[in-house]
Amino acid sequence: MQEKRKFVRLDVRVKVEYQIVPSTQDKIRSFTKNLSQGGICLFLDSDLEKDTLLDLKLSIPEQSQPILATGKVVWVDSFRVGDSEGDHLEAGIEFVDIFDEDRAKIAKYVFGVLQNK
Repeated sequence: MQEKRKFVRLDVRVKVEYQIVPSTQDKIRSFTKNLSQGGICLFLDSDLEKDTLLDLKLSIPEQSQPILATGKVVWVDSFRVGDSEGDHLEAGIEFVDIFDEDRAKIAKYVFGVLQNK
């Protein structure tokens, strides 16, 4: 099977705050499952609909300022951890609005970690 991804992804936990656009709700804190220049896989506290837009604030290690982006939910899936009760949720989020320099910071971080493995 051929890989369809355009960007290399890194399995890493990065702190994320997200909020549905537009929304008056509080920001939700979570973590990534993985990270790439094109988007993230995000652990969710509650279900989101496909195509939902999110304002994202990512705290990339070694970056003094958080990366701000808008992302679109492209998929949502449930999974079970060991013998835990209930399912957990994760979502694939594609960046739809992000500054080029922030995308480059993500790429530098991803490739830096991969080179040091």
